Formats: sequence, C-alpha cells, structure tokens
Amino acid sequence: MDKDKPGDNKPVDTSGKHGHDETSPIVTPTKKPRTASPAEPAAASTRLEPLQAPLVTDPTLDAGIEADDTASDGGYESDLASRASTSVCSAVRDYEFENNRRYHRFQEGRYQFPNDEPEQEREDMKHAMVLHLCQGKLHFAPLENPQNVLDIGTGTGIWAIDMGDEYPGAEITGIDLSPIQPQWVPPNVRFIVDDAEAEWVIPEASLDYIHIRHMTSSIRDWPLLLSRAYKALKPGGWIELQELQFQVKCDDGTVREGNKVQDFFETMKRALGNFNVDLLAMRHNKKNVTDGGFVDVDEILFKIPIGTWPKDINMKKCGLYNRSMIHDALYGVAVRPFTRGLGWTIEELELIPTMASRSIQRMTTLSEEISAKTKIITNHLTAKGLDAVSFDVNGLVEFPISQDDEEPYKARLDLIALTKELHDIALGPREGLRYLAWDCVNTLSLQSIWEFKIADAVPLDGIISYEDLTAKVREMNNGLNISLLDLRRLIRHAMTNNIFIEPKKGFVAHSRTSQLIREDAPLRNWVGFMCNDLWLPVANVIPAMKKWPASEESTETGVNLAYKQDLPWFDFIQQDAVFSRRYNLAMQAHGSGEGYSMQSVIEGYPWGKLPQDATVVDMGGNQGYISFAIADSFPNLTFIVQDTPGMRTPETIGKVPEHLQSRVELTTHDFFTPQPVIADAYFFRMIFHGFSDKYCLQILRALIPSLRKGAKVIINDGALPEPGTAGYIEEKTMRTLDLFMQVTVNAREREPDDWRQLFARADNRFKFNDIWRPEKSRMWFIEAEWTGE
Repeated sequence: MDKDKPGDNKPVDTSGKHGHDETSPIVTPTKKPRTASPAEPAAASTRLEPLQAPLVTDPTLDAGIEADDTASDGGYESDLASRASTSVCSAVRDYEFENNRRYHRFQEGRYQFPNDEPEQEREDMKHAMVLHLCQGKLHFAPLENPQNVLDIGTGTGIWAIDMGDEYPGAEITGIDLSPIQPQWVPPNVRFIVDDAEAEWVIPEASLDYIHIRHMTSSIRDWPLLLSRAYKALKPGGWIELQELQFQVKCDDGTVREGNKVQDFFETMKRALGNFNVDLLAMRHNKKNVTDGGFVDVDEILFKIPIGTWPKDINMKKCGLYNRSMIHDALYGVAVRPFTRGLGWTIEELELIPTMASRSIQRMTTLSEEISAKTKIITNHLTAKGLDAVSFDVNGLVEFPISQDDEEPYKARLDLIALTKELHDIALGPREGLRYLAWDCVNTLSLQSIWEFKIADAVPLDGIISYEDLTAKVREMNNGLNISLLDLRRLIRHAMTNNIFIEPKKGFVAHSRTSQLIREDAPLRNWVGFMCNDLWLPVANVIPAMKKWPASEESTETGVNLAYKQDLPWFDFIQQDAVFSRRYNLAMQAHGSGEGYSMQSVIEGYPWGKLPQDATVVDMGGNQGYISFAIADSFPNLTFIVQDTPGMRTPETIGKVPEHLQSRVELTTHDFFTPQPVIADAYFFRMIFHGFSDKYCLQILRALIPSLRKGAKVIINDGALPEPGTAGYIEEKTMRTLDLFMQVTVNAREREPDDWRQLFARADNRFKFNDIWRPEKSRMWFIEAEWTGE
C-alpha cells in the first residue's frame, strides 16, 4: 500500500502430518496517498518518551576518514570510512553482558534479545528463510526507481545490503539499536544507531519506501510509529511490514494441543507482555496501517513448516531454517524476557532447551492468571469502597459484584475455575480420586448440624464450650442422648468446610456460614432438603437403574426405592406438609440465584414481535406471576395461565392484579390432555426439564388439536452446554441439576441437539426456530413454530 510496507509476514498453519507450522510471514504492502497527509494518530497509552537524542554520533569522526580507493572490494566500501553519519561513539559500542549473552547498551532495555554473534547468525538465518519463502523477493511493494529507502530494525544489515545491491541508485539507510552491521557495504548503504520509537529527525515527505521486518517483539506503540512513517514518506511512497506470527498450527490436525513449541511461544508472549510488547501484534498490522491513512493495503500470508517434512524442496529448506531458528532461540532469546519478565531463575531457564512439560507451564500460567483475576476483583472493590466476602461472623455472605459489573463479574467466575483447576492439579489424579470417592461423607457433618439444630444452639455472639453445647443440643432434641464426642467430631469436621470456628480449644463460635444456617430460612431448608431428604434417594439411583433399566417413568426412581412408595415425586412430597414446605423454601434458595430473574424472562424473548393483540397460553404457569410481569411490559398481549385444579382455589384466582384482570386469566388444564385454547403462542417455563422425553412428547402432541399455522411454542428452561463450551460454574451447575432430575423424576436436562430432536420426534410439522441463552441468564429460550394448517 502506498506509504505502507509491502507486507507483514505472518506465520500460517502448514499442512502435512510430519510436523507443525509456525505462522508464517505476513507481508503487508501499502502506500501513502498522493494527497495531503492526515493528522498524526494519537499515540497509544504505552508511548515512551525518548531518553536521549535519537541519533548518537562521534564528533571526532564527523569529518570522516578518507577512503583508500585500493581497499575497495568490488564496489564495496567501509561504511565507517565513507559515511560520517554512521559513526558511533564508544558508549554505543559499550555492550551489556547478562547471563553469558551480550545486549545493546544504547537505550538499554528497549529490546529484550541479545545482539551477539549467535543471535546475529540466527537473524541472518531468518533472512535466508524469508528469501526462500518469498522466491528471492526482497519486497512486494511495486517500487519504481526508489531514491531513499529506510530499513527500521536493520539488525545485521543483511536486507539493507542486498537492497543496496539491487537498487544501486537508491540511498539505503538502516537503523538499529545495536551497531552490529558490517563495515564493508555497498556505497549507497549506511547504518545509523537509532531508536525507531524516539522522535524522528527524518524530514517529512523524504522517503520512497520504508521496510520493517521482525519488529513485533520490539515495538510498543505501532500506531505512533506508523504515523511518523506516514509523515516521512513521500505521497505515493510505500511501507512494508514483514513479520512472523509465532503460533503453531496444522492443516490436518496431527499436531495436538499442548505442543511444546506453542507452549514456548505462549510463555514468550506472557514474558514480553510484561514489557508492554505484544508478540502477536502483527495480527493488527493491516488495521494499523489502514487506520494510519495508508491506501492500497494488501496482506499476503505464507505458511512456514517446522522441520524438513515437506516434499517441496524449497519448503523443506524453509522448514530446516525455521526449526534451527526456533531451537537456537530456546535459551538465548528467552534469557532476558523470562528472567526479567517472569522472574525465572537460571536453573529454570536451563530446562527450556528440553521444552519444559506442558503440565509445569500450566501450573505457572494458572498461578499468574489467578493473580491477575484477583487483582481485577480487588481493584474494583477498592475503587468502590467495598469489602470482599469473608467467613468471619460479620463478613459479607456474597460478593457485592453484579452482572452489570462485567469485568470483575467475569473475573470472579474465571477465578473460581482457575483455583479449582490449580487445586485439582496440586492434588493430582491419584490423591484427587481418593478424595472424590470419600467425599460422600463430606456432608455428614452438615446433615447433623441441620438435623440436630446445632446452629441454633450456638450463641450468635460469643462462644460456648463443647460441654454446654452438648447439653443444649440434647435439650433442643427432646433429650436425645447425643454424646459430647460425636458432637465434637461432627463440628470439627464441619470446620474444615468453614462451618463454625474454634477460637480457643474446647469452645465453639459461629462463622458466617454457620450463622447463615441459623438465620437464612430458604438456605437452611436447602441444606435440609439436599443433605437429609435426598440422602437416601441419591444412594438408590444405581439400584433403581438396575431394577428399571432405561426407565422414563417418574415412579421408578431412587426416591421410590428409598422411601418404598410408588408415587411420582411431586405427589409424594405433597403428602407431607412439612416436607412440601421445606422443598418450596429450598427452591426459593435455588431460584433466587443469579441468572434466574424474572427480568431475564421479560427481556430475553422478543415478546413484542408476536402478532398484535396476541394470546399467550402460559402452561403450568402456577399463580401467574411470570405472565403478570410480561403483561405489564407488553400491554398488547393477553395471557391465559393454565395449571392443575389444585392450584386454582378462589383465593388464588382472586390474586390477579386489578389492572391486569382484563388481559390475564387463571384457568385449569392438564397439559397432558388435548389443548382446548387456540392461541398465538404456548409458553412453558421450567416444565420440560421435569419430565422424561416420553412425557415431553405427550405434552407437545397434546397441543396439536389447537395449533394453527405460525403458532409458536416458547420454552424457557435449562439447557446443557456443549462439553467444554461453558465456564466451570455453569457446567458444574447444569450437570449437577441434570443428575438431580434423574434422582427425583427420571427426567433430564437437554443439550441443544436434544431439544431439536424432541420437536422432530413430536411431529415433523414443528419447525425448530432457535435456541439461545439471554445475556446474564442461566435459563435458555427454545422456540419452535407450527407449520401445519
């Protein structure tokens, strides 16, 4: 592109099953328009002001040294002898040595890689590799008799020297932080020690072509650099970026996740990130040059193999260069970024040539990500003057972070998943499996706390001895002769789960968790329901599966075996008023969690797109609260709320708000029987997950007598995420809920494909429209449409 480089070289996936590819060079030629230059783009926030003058020269050499014509070798001259502007002072040649590698002294710290002979050889190898890859082309920009060429980050100067030979009439200038270029160069080539990110002294509109190659690991502020390049180029001049994208990919999938070369690249990316350098910045080259005002932007991608596996002789040679270049970088190039950027020791560095295992790197990555996510959360809380949660008796019970606080909210979810993974790795497969197996007794202490009302026996303030606590528990449980030993061991086990504390030996006090069991009625009932009521049913799921293989009946469950009865779950719990009340309160604790709000039902579905004055049948709609809320928000809709006769007493029917009584009606209907109401839409919220496929099909088919073409079936229910697509909390919650449905009713949660198949099995006239999860909701919407007449 005019006023743009010929192209960024990005590594791309290579094909072939014998190796993997490193993203190959991306070449982005672009030019400056032949019109007036736009204003310089604003510098990025990482802009660094120059520490000193951009050009360092030695005043004693300004006059130059007369060249010995006889010393010329085939048109080559000593650059130091013929070009006073390229001479440098001793300070510039005063290199810095670190860990047996040599680094530039000028603008120390700006470039994290060495400049000694091994590194120079590696850089020249990269030059040879790119030349082979590009069929010998030094550039892709369509240059016509260029007069002034600038090579930024010239390194050993090899490209500039080749360019000087190819264009003898052009003035080629190479700049670099290190004076490592040869003295004998073509007469039209000169080298300057300079920092490309310092202020430029190059006159505006003076250059025909700017070349930037392999600078991704060096430049911190690309927009600023490109804006300066834009000013320095003549109208119609070209700039070309050639970069390697350090990512391992493969066309045929034979390179598996955890490839050690890619692990090395990822570690280098993290290390350079601590110096405000993005190792993958080349992905934005095309956008950056376009945003900088350049036109005719073109981007060319190449694939570079790693190794000699390709059949093509030229690609085989590129692969050899690439593999050697990467191998030589493993230790030498990594020394400074890994020690200064990641705090690695020399001993750890010595493992790099053998490519430390992915498991070790994963532990390191996890610890770093945990630190980063924690910082996001604590910074947010500090800025808002808020506290974090605490198990201290006066601590917060949940984080004061809502879903509207997007970054810290997501950081907290990530933190939960990251800490869980690191915890599991720290245990390891063998120990982790042992802990998982005996976790079946982990809630025994919690069950005893609920059953024996121990939380009520511990004073809200102060402490109580085990002796006094035992006496009080006996009194609260009608004289049950529970022993001090049993009580103490149960409570001390509970303490391993942050329930109660023992501030001094022999005395018990509340933690914030145990206090919740005492004071939060829904949560207390959740504990009782899960730890007590479902204890035996869970243990009987496997026996039920053996007795009734592949059963879809709600009367052939672990509940039926555990309690030796043959009623469906909901009929069973309604026989016992205490049990029923406990279940309802427990569901309040579950449904009050984030992601189950009524607002997500109102905003998550396009109710406004239903036909004007549409009728919606809310099936199994209980007392109609959801329909009330939707009707309030969409005054053109009418709702008929259907449920069983037990839900329709005179008292409940009278609970429709007065302003909605003309548009919301509470009626009775069993959704397993033919639907009598012709409507525009039939709405089911949290219904289908309570039934097996056999009965869900009955529900759908019962609608058919009243369905008219275009009628919608709208379901608001759970959906299992595709494996590996959800965060830890969502995945764990939905998988656990799926098992819960098996325990109680032989039902299940469904994956998106399961929902599609359910409608297809019900009747082929159902057209499955879509399934989606609204933002900030754990519930999904599923929509199907009737296409029959």
